[in-house]
Amino acid sequence: MGTDDYRTRGEYQFGHTDLASRRLAVLARVFRPSTEAFLYDAPLEGVRRVLDLGCGPGHTTRLLAELLPQARVTGLDLSADFLAEAANDSGPGVHYEQLDVAREALPAPAADLVFCRYLLSHLPEPAATLARWSSALAPGGRLLVEELEAIHPKQPTFRKYLGLVEAMLADQGSTLFVGPALAALEDPPGLDRVLDRAYPLPVCAQDAALMFKMNVPNWRDRPFIRARHSGEEIAALEAELERLHQAAEGEPVLWELRQMAWRRRARCGPSRLVMERALRQCRACQGGFQVLKS
Repeated sequence: MGTDDYRTRGEYQFGHTDLASRRLAVLARVFRPSTEAFLYDAPLEGVRRVLDLGCGPGHTTRLLAELLPQARVTGLDLSADFLAEAANDSGPGVHYEQLDVAREALPAPAADLVFCRYLLSHLPEPAATLARWSSALAPGGRLLVEELEAIHPKQPTFRKYLGLVEAMLADQGSTLFVGPALAALEDPPGLDRVLDRAYPLPVCAQDAALMFKMNVPNWRDRPFIRARHSGEEIAALEAELERLHQAAEGEPVLWELRQMAWRRRARCGPSRLVMERALRQCRACQGGFQVLKS
């Protein structure tokens, strides 16, 4: 178990404060192009009921409703404050419910689309979590996740920040760059993988510095941080992030986003790959039988 309070394990690690909400608004603006590309390229025909997991203040929920105007979209989050903020800016076809999607069953009826962005990096058992979420899908329903694959900064300050956050999440049993681990997982039961890619997105240095700087107050006083870094060190990091945010120029930072989509099989039974493997084995057995007969 990590050095922080056990209650923080398996929960969103970057706070539910007003500052955290403003940071999520910046994140929504910066990463909208990658998520839009993901939703356009994933097979989403016939989607009528959508669940947005860990919706926060509702940025992804509203994006889903915008791109899928025929669907009823429900945002699910544990934070009552985030949900109240989301509800103040919701449109037609958008609804919100308070739910701990990391631990509780997703609401019925079965969904045509379950969507999650930047949440699995905060959860200690992504394979089990994906399997549980997949059970909420209707036949033919899709499960879409978008998570961090890698960040490639050349700025030493950004590398220091990322190393610190990566270590903090690891102490809680989570993985900041969870994308490679997700790609290596077996598919959830009853689902076939229909899209799997690392999507590149250059982010301007000013936006990267802003997102990082706004995140520091959410974790600077945690026991894990205090045990390893002085207050002066964190203050210096914060000041340098502010300088990079205010700088007129800066080399863009390349983000890679792991984008994965699965579809629930319309009928219960083995997948196409399993059937092809069984057919090959059957043919091999028949060949051996012919040899014995001769």
